[in-house]
Amino acid sequence: GSVAAISEKDLDARPITSVSAGIQGLAPGVSVLNESGKPGADGGSFQIRGKGTLNNSNPYILVDGIETGTIDAIDPNDIASISVLKDAASAAIYGSKAANGVILITTKRGKEGKTVVNYSGSMGWQKPTELLEKMHSYDYARMYNKALTDAGKAPRFSDEEIQTFKDGSDPYNYPDTRWYDLAFHTGTLTKHNLNVTGGNANVQYMVSGGYLYQNGTMRNSDRDQFNLRSNIDMKVSDRITLHTNMAYIHNNHSEPIPS
Repeated sequence: GSVAAISEKDLDARPITSVSAGIQGLAPGVSVLNESGKPGADGGSFQIRGKGTLNNSNPYILVDGIETGTIDAIDPNDIASISVLKDAASAAIYGSKAANGVILITTKRGKEGKTVVNYSGSMGWQKPTELLEKMHSYDYARMYNKALTDAGKAPRFSDEEIQTFKDGSDPYNYPDTRWYDLAFHTGTLTKHNLNVTGGNANVQYMVSGGYLYQNGTMRNSDRDQFNLRSNIDMKVSDRITLHTNMAYIHNNHSEPIPS
């Protein structure tokens, strides 16, 4: 169909760190391209029904009716629903900006009734899916010598040097460093969200706070994020209703690259 819907339950069932990762694979005709797995840089770009232009083919994104450039600054726990408009007929009301499709995001709002407090938390581990197995320096020296002798050249390493590589008696001059062990480790991921909703006939409110910490699989790469959202609906009169949306996010991440 021309409209795809993603519900709150679909997002809650996934251990995601960004909204774009949550949408991936849930909406037919929507492709999410992840350029990096680094903490804080794991958001993806969207293509709806393929690439429609040689220039920027990103869809038009609206959060509670307000235009935004990215959806990864939103806590997935604050989202009530996501609608993806994929064809010209359904997206026509948004004009030329909707040439590559439209993504409509609606955040949670308060409801009339008693105050309800919801907490969600999760913790997990991350590790590289697959790493190439590297040979030891002893094996490399032997194979390098063989390649040279097969080519009619003199070997590079003597038998004594090869033995030193093997027994590790001189690790400074004849090292056998396992670089994968120094660069990668098992990363951790923890997420917490506290949501408070309630109200009466005149005022309904939703206040949400979230915290995310992600320690990447590469050493010295991590992400520390705190976000806060407040959605308040006030009935001023029989003809006037005031909706206020306030959001704050602090995202700090580090990379193992010298500045």
